[in-house]
Amino acid sequence: MKIGIPTLTTFKSIEEQVIFAHHLGLNLLEINLNYPYCLPSQNNPEKLKQLSQKYNIQYTIHFDEYADFASFHTSIKDAWVKQFKDTVDYATSIGAYRMTIHLFEGIHVTMPHNIIYVNEVYYKEYFDRLYESLKEMNEYAFNHHIDLCIENVSMPTFMQKTFQKLIDLGFHFTYDVGHHYEFGECTHQIYEQHFSSVKHMHLHDVIECSPHKALGTGRIDLHNMMSLAKKYDMDIIIEVKDQKDIIQSVKYLKEKDLLNIIL
Repeated sequence: MKIGIPTLTTFKSIEEQVIFAHHLGLNLLEINLNYPYCLPSQNNPEKLKQLSQKYNIQYTIHFDEYADFASFHTSIKDAWVKQFKDTVDYATSIGAYRMTIHLFEGIHVTMPHNIIYVNEVYYKEYFDRLYESLKEMNEYAFNHHIDLCIENVSMPTFMQKTFQKLIDLGFHFTYDVGHHYEFGECTHQIYEQHFSSVKHMHLHDVIECSPHKALGTGRIDLHNMMSLAKKYDMDIIIEVKDQKDIIQSVKYLKEKDLLNIIL
């Protein structure tokens, strides 16, 4: 098992993040491709591999959050699939072993008393297009020894249905604990009988419904989450977005002897 940090806005290079994670005694960095300085065009793969080896920090990749793998515009859908494959090549070149993606919930219409999601109205076409993309992406990733994981974020009813179908189809997942509590607390129940399919965990605390808080400051049962990750061999990203909150979170885990559960 590995535990580490996400990409932070505090820094402007992957090297700075690697050194920071190392100084905290962690061994994992999630490189977020929403950040321009993390893009393949801005980095030398051989240098990143050398940093990984020097500091004993392994890499995972967080794909662009606005990718729409089920777009009703075929050219757009296909472009995102191609971008994913190009990113798998990048991940392979730097020694990363996992990629996390979001599923775009799509356009919604706010009515006086409810929200209507276009993907829900046209669900069969939506899911068919999504599955076509994910099947191709998963096969490409697998052939390059990259583990594709699908992360829970917002979970309207049609997305819950989608996750259940993808679990039954054998896909892997990233369990975002904070988003579980932020968006109606339905995700744990979806994963409950299938935690062996969850390979990765994004761990951050939640105060009321506000996520990405320092660990130990909100309502997450951290001992339970760390034990769950240990039981099912999930790697963990402490998905707190501020440098001082990362330091505070690691300090809390050490004080509560929670890091010893997994390290």
